[in-house]
Amino acid sequence: MARMDERLLNVNQHGVLRVPAELWLALCLLCRLWLLVLFALLSSRGGGYSMAVLAGGIPWVGMACQLPALSVLAAGLARVPSAPVWTAWLWRQGRVMMTLTIALNLVLSGSGLLESDAWEVRSRLVLSSLSILDVAVAWAIWTSPYLRQVFAEFPRAKRQQEEGRSS
Repeated sequence: MARMDERLLNVNQHGVLRVPAELWLALCLLCRLWLLVLFALLSSRGGGYSMAVLAGGIPWVGMACQLPALSVLAAGLARVPSAPVWTAWLWRQGRVMMTLTIALNLVLSGSGLLESDAWEVRSRLVLSSLSILDVAVAWAIWTSPYLRQVFAEFPRAKRQQEEGRSS
């Protein structure tokens, strides 16, 4: 007899599955440049030490490549019945959007590895590690039936719930 996944009982006040902490962490990993720039800008209070992280300037290309995952993160934060219709559509496309970000991150990491000096072992290690984590995220979101169900659910607006009951 098959056991039911108990995580399917973990619903929020709107009756949809809660987004697991691992998925939030994966989205933050995929939006890493946005978080790095935000951290550097917020913690630079005049000293400029944290701005040294961005010594080469703000990585606009990398940040643009992470926009799909950032939009999924925003849609996940807006999982309420009053959210616009496009937010629900974006959330339901979340696995595809995350995969697009992962592919773009892998291309950027690959080009970074090719352009790095042979002596820059630490940067190669960081880029390789992030690439492995990106691939692990892709594997998890496409092989987990639970995550498939999380992305399939979005709270319905009150009027949609009433229309569903009356039919």
